[in-house]
Order: sequence, then C-alpha cells, then structure tokens
Amino acid sequence: SAVGYYVVTLRRCYGRLAMKLELTGAARLLGKRVLWGGAIQCRIPETFVDVSEMRQIPDNQEVFVDKNSDDSIILELMEIASIQSHFDDLAIANDAISKEIKHQYDDDNFIIGTQSVAKFNDTNPTEIMIFLSIYRLYRADADLLITYNCSKPPNVPDDMNSYALLIKEIRESIEIVDLSIFTQ
Repeated sequence: SAVGYYVVTLRRCYGRLAMKLELTGAARLLGKRVLWGGAIQCRIPETFVDVSEMRQIPDNQEVFVDKNSDDSIILELMEIASIQSHFDDLAIANDAISKEIKHQYDDDNFIIGTQSVAKFNDTNPTEIMIFLSIYRLYRADADLLITYNCSKPPNVPDDMNSYALLIKEIRESIEIVDLSIFTQ
C-alpha cells in the first residue's frame, strides 16, 4: 500500500524522524509530469496544476499549484550551491521578513524551514513552511531544487513527515531524459 511505502521510506531516509505516518494531505496520488520540454520527468501530485498554462514562468522553473489550497511545488534549475545558500536565496527572492531552518539533513540535502512573507501585496506577513531538497545534476554542474511551499504549516509531526516524504518521493522519481538543455 502507499502508506506502507511511505513508512519504509521514512525509516530508511529520515530515521531520526521515524514515527507512525497516517495518510494526510501531503500523501497523494502522483502523476508523471514532463518538465523543460521533455528533458526531465518526475512525479507530482495529481491535484497540482501546471502554472505555465496560466502565466509566464522563468525558463529555469517549473511551477505547480494545488487546486485545493495555496500550496505550491517549484522545480528550479540552479547553479550548484549548499542547501543553506539555496534556502537563503529563496528567502531573499520571497522578500522574507524572517526565516528559520527547523530541520536540516546534510546527507540528503534537505531542509525544513519557515519564512514569513507578505503574500499577494498583503501587509500582514504569513508564515510559510518550506520543504527544500536538492537533486544534484553532477554531469550538468547544476542543482535541481525541489521546493514545497506549504501555506498552512502543519502542526503535528506526522503531517510534517508526510510533506517531507512527498518531497523525497518527487526527488526519487526524477528521470533525466536529455542533458542537452544544459549545453550553452
């Protein structure tokens, strides 16, 4: 079952977080998505829609938003850097008023953190929980960042773990089909 798979993955990859995992909002059916014109493929929850069908997206990004919430998944091709540097750069890009790393897993290039941002020209900052992971593309000398922006930060550890496992599932599903997009 899907829940059994997630529990096995949690224990293998995030042993320090191993807890009972129940099917929550982040544990969803995943569908294969074609990225960057077919150069890369991965699995994204089926409730997430491709934002490029609605508006212009930078060439180095693929952005998906959940039909049922303000949550988003952003896949972004970047120069190789530490996970901390990518998190700090994201805070700058988001005009974050504050940022905090809650958990960092060096061996997996994975961070769970929060940023306080004013969304959609709102004067009151909103705390966003960010799950950030790196898929390193050594042959292309690039990082593929996977960011899940959770609009309503989970309050219980099991929910946080399910989001972390979703990012892990996305990262493990990445298939590089054509590296020629990295040539200049």
